[in-house]
Amino acid sequence: AKAAAGRETIWVDHVAIAASLGMSLAGTRLLLQWVSEAGRAFYVLEMMHALPLAVGLWLFGTASLMASCTTTRSFKLGFVDAGLTRGPFYCTVGALIFATFLFREKVKHDLADELCWICGLVCFIVGVLKIAQHALFCKP
Repeated sequence: AKAAAGRETIWVDHVAIAASLGMSLAGTRLLLQWVSEAGRAFYVLEMMHALPLAVGLWLFGTASLMASCTTTRSFKLGFVDAGLTRGPFYCTVGALIFATFLFREKVKHDLADELCWICGLVCFIVGVLKIAQHALFCKP
């Protein structure tokens, strides 16, 4: 489908929707885990790390989801919607999510952690596909 004043939507954009949902899921997982572990030793130090990471993942996941679902360039968060910078964005966030949930210390890995690192891997793959799409077809 092609929008009059926008960009084409292709299958990579549909996979990017799943990656964006994974970003939001990872941010929500970190936030819920932080809330459930209140009162432990070193809680304030962990909060200073987990809270900005969780909010950032959630916000960028939501912004990326909105950019993936629209075909117009009216969205104002440029690097999430632009062609050249969108691939490295997904690669960077995917690597961050993958590493955060795969190499966690002091936490027993459960199904939610495994789902989050799989989402990070999908996000990284979407980034590689976006870079390849831009390099091969010069499409945004």
